[in-house]
Amino acid sequence: MWHNLLLLHRYLGIGIGLLVAAWCLSGVVMMYMPYPEFGGRDELRSLDPIDLDGCCTTVRGSDTTGPLASIEGIDRFVLEMSAGRLVTRLVTTDRGPLHVDLSEGQAFADISVERAEQIALAFAQRLELGGDVQYLGAIERDQWTVQGTYQAHRPLHHFATEDDASTEWYVSGKTGQIVQLTTANQRFWNRLGAVVHWLYPTVLRQRTAAWNQTVVWTSLLGLFLTLTGIVVGIGKLRLRSNGDRSPYRGWALWHHYAGLIFGLLTLTWLFSGLMSMNPWGALEGRSYRAERSRLHGPGMSAQQLRDQLTSLRGLALPENTVRLESSVFLGRPYLLAWTADGSVTRLSSESLRPEDLAESDFQEAARRLRPDAFIADEGWLREADAYYYSHHDERDFPVYRVHYEDGERIYLDAVSGAFLQGVDQGRRGARWYFSALHSGDFSPLLRSRPLWDVFMLLLLAGVTVGAVSGVVMAKRRLFR
Repeated sequence: MWHNLLLLHRYLGIGIGLLVAAWCLSGVVMMYMPYPEFGGRDELRSLDPIDLDGCCTTVRGSDTTGPLASIEGIDRFVLEMSAGRLVTRLVTTDRGPLHVDLSEGQAFADISVERAEQIALAFAQRLELGGDVQYLGAIERDQWTVQGTYQAHRPLHHFATEDDASTEWYVSGKTGQIVQLTTANQRFWNRLGAVVHWLYPTVLRQRTAAWNQTVVWTSLLGLFLTLTGIVVGIGKLRLRSNGDRSPYRGWALWHHYAGLIFGLLTLTWLFSGLMSMNPWGALEGRSYRAERSRLHGPGMSAQQLRDQLTSLRGLALPENTVRLESSVFLGRPYLLAWTADGSVTRLSSESLRPEDLAESDFQEAARRLRPDAFIADEGWLREADAYYYSHHDERDFPVYRVHYEDGERIYLDAVSGAFLQGVDQGRRGARWYFSALHSGDFSPLLRSRPLWDVFMLLLLAGVTVGAVSGVVMAKRRLFR
């Protein structure tokens, strides 16, 4: 039995061992170079301040033939400047995103190459990117836009400039937004980091089902490989006449002891990596669609949209507002004014004057979110708890937390009252079985840097020694 188990571990390790070693080494890269994402404060810094002079002159409240006449199911609208023009981007339930030029009153289902070039040039000037802007063509996807989150924006207009960072960016073919930006440094290190760690080459990742199954089954094989290695390693560990406890020498000795010391940790990382894929719905959480609907209410009609836009004429925005976004809280419409530094102010939808939410509004929201559930605790969360915290991504505080008797938690934004996060049984499992086990963010102390770096690097070093020593042994046996 021991001999057969050893052979199984040995030959399975020839292929899977190399992948486990690659996962370890790429994990180190990902600690310091995350996958590129363009949004949030980076996106806000790239926008020009909104100019409402002459806003919406082509939009009339009674217009039944214009571009905003027949659009229904509008979840929200966003006003921004795009290449010197005031535009609104509509998020709709049935037609996807829609781009409307408010200066000319024209709706665009697709962004032309000419318009994309204007947007790209204005973007480069805003960020002071050096060099000439080059159009690299319209693409469906590449390594940095392969995720499903870009589906609503395809095709993408790809641009580059010869600045010091070799910056490249992508303009949405549907809304004209800048949806992704990368630099040469990010592209180089992510090919060694995230692309390897997530098994993310475009040819595989674009086939979501195949990619999902590949990650799941390679993780399962890695778990089986590690488990058999631990069993064999323990079986080989005994005191011998020469005083040694291991029968091995050289790389095999390193592999034996590293596997015994760090084998359980290797199992933990492989298991948590498997859980990140939510295999067979093991950690499936609720969508909270009903709660969001109760909180925000129904979307606006075309008539309400036109009335809202025409009411903006002649009103003054807070200084340096680069984005104006509509929303609804408890059935009451309002606007959010974002500045380039990422700060946000809640405004009256009628006067554009600051209008803060009262604590009683949050208390009402807590009861409306789940009217049949008993609230165990509610109030302001001013520092991280076990489920809402900053680690790789920064979270804003304070937030309003509602803790229900059945254990579910809901977090609301302090400024807008927006639904930020819901935590049910499935998401609690994902928090501990994936995030904690995979990233080591068990507690605030352990998340603090550089303690987290030292902790993770030491553990990764041990697991890497076990994986790399196995690869060396596999290579020698394969080419012997």
